[in-house]
Amino acid sequence: MPDTKLVSRYAEAIFAAAHGRHLVDQVEAEITEVAQTLAASPDLMRVLDHPEIRDDRKCELVRRIFRTYLSAELMSFLELLVTRGRQQLLPEVAKEYQSLADRARGILRAEVVAASPLTEQQAARLEAVLSQRTGLQVHCEQQVDPELLAGALVRIGSQVLDGSAKGRLEELRRSLVEVRG
Repeated sequence: MPDTKLVSRYAEAIFAAAHGRHLVDQVEAEITEVAQTLAASPDLMRVLDHPEIRDDRKCELVRRIFRTYLSAELMSFLELLVTRGRQQLLPEVAKEYQSLADRARGILRAEVVAASPLTEQQAARLEAVLSQRTGLQVHCEQQVDPELLAGALVRIGSQVLDGSAKGRLEELRRSLVEVRG
């Protein structure tokens, strides 16, 4: 489990650098691409994690692989992660960066887990209601979990709104236990 404070500090640092140069969108696309590339390349990650390979050699490898499509800001940031042995944090840093970029745009992402896929109309209505409640433009990312039985579970940051049948049944069970207790 990555250190969330460390992830936040790194994400905030690269976001500040990108924001200062008006490169937020470009760096967002780049950091996402690099994170996906590293996730798809376990051999490359093994090399970058190898303790006997010098940091300057690792940085040279990173430059050769990514120099054709990375901004100077992200290249420097990636080299910083590698020299500090923090390249494993990149996927989480990329997610946090996206959250920072979204927040700067007034966008909030919500995870919706529903018992069955939402129709386009249901998804649009849910986004509209959540946008009205939060005052931000909400984009929902859907997942399906038939174990919910019916309804949906919505996660916005650390807040969870449980409108699932499973959640309601669990709440009913807890209150019955308390009454007996």
